[in-house]
Amino acid sequence: MTHRKVVEIMDSIRFDDDIWLVERITQGSEYDLHLAFWPQENQRILIKSLKPMEDGPKREKIESRLLKEAATLEEFWSPYFPKVFDIRRNEEGVLYLILQYFEGVSLRQYLDLNLERGIKLKVVEEINRELTHALSYLHDKKKVIHFDLSPENIIISPDNKVHLIDFEDAKIIGKEIAQKSIRGKPKYMASELKQSTHSVTASKDFDNYAKKVIYREMLALCSSWDKLTNGLFPFSGSGVLSIFKTKKFLFTALSLLLIASSALFLRGRPVTPKRVASIPPKKIATAKKPRAIKKKRVIKKKAIKKVRRTKKNKVKKMTFKERFSKALIGQDKKLEKCLIAQERKEVTLGFVLQEKTGKLLKLNIRGDLSNNLEAKRCLAKVYGALKYPAHPSQKEVEITQHFKIVTKN
Repeated sequence: MTHRKVVEIMDSIRFDDDIWLVERITQGSEYDLHLAFWPQENQRILIKSLKPMEDGPKREKIESRLLKEAATLEEFWSPYFPKVFDIRRNEEGVLYLILQYFEGVSLRQYLDLNLERGIKLKVVEEINRELTHALSYLHDKKKVIHFDLSPENIIISPDNKVHLIDFEDAKIIGKEIAQKSIRGKPKYMASELKQSTHSVTASKDFDNYAKKVIYREMLALCSSWDKLTNGLFPFSGSGVLSIFKTKKFLFTALSLLLIASSALFLRGRPVTPKRVASIPPKKIATAKKPRAIKKKRVIKKKAIKKVRRTKKNKVKKMTFKERFSKALIGQDKKLEKCLIAQERKEVTLGFVLQEKTGKLLKLNIRGDLSNNLEAKRCLAKVYGALKYPAHPSQKEVEITQHFKIVTKN
């Protein structure tokens, strides 16, 4: 973050005595998540605050869940989980947590950005392996389950490292969970939880089921050839078909196919040579040709005029703004379709570019479309696969662009 940007933040939005807001990340029914700057520690932090509401049993219940999340995270000493720096109330009496901020995007945003170009199987396996290690630490060492595992609660860093967030529903393994306390996204909930009419016992199987659903969701974005060459076949079941799932069978089949094709290529019928009558060569007397006398080529030296370099002869380099605008060329019609589908004529987008490479890390949508999932996916298809230039500062930056549909008379 540049000094100029820090000054602008500190002059505009203030959350508490020593905390200034940068942007709102998500807005829920009970909590708000903000990216903030903490001058005392000279770093960016995550603020998870309770939404303003009247005093009562509902507020006490939500505050207790927030305090429970802080207590749970304070027990963890692992890079997979955020650290809790402080628990506070601001001047208005709103309870909030100061948490460690992880650079990157949520797994949901990562999947949306790669809907068009897909994900390599190697990356999927790396993310799944990281997620397995994080859950192993959680289940085996801390005896805790997340109980709300989903792509929205998984952060993917620029180097494909995994971080888990949002532990307000975490449960201790073996404890009874009341039926009214069962919450989460139905797609990632085991059938035992969705169909439950009574209390259940907390089990790591609940997290493992969600992990399998997430893995299949990532796998769906891999190409068929990538799966085939790595021993993954679109078969299911047991018995004979289960043999086709092994890499050993794949290499054996390819080896046999190579041997068979080589044998067919080398195999051939013997060809009997045809008899050809030999004709004796005729002797033809030829006169020796006189050697041609090579003429020396005279090269006339031409006077070389010295050309003075002027400013007009120099090639003008494109600025970052011009290269960024060039990257967006050709996307106007696609953007127009997205806006017309949402009955909008204009939109403001924030392009978060990675340091040094210029890779698009996140596409922020400003205004009332920020919570529209359909608009996010449509815009991710338009701008997710483009190649953007790296910023001259070689740092992570956000480029804000305003687009508006203009009708020609």
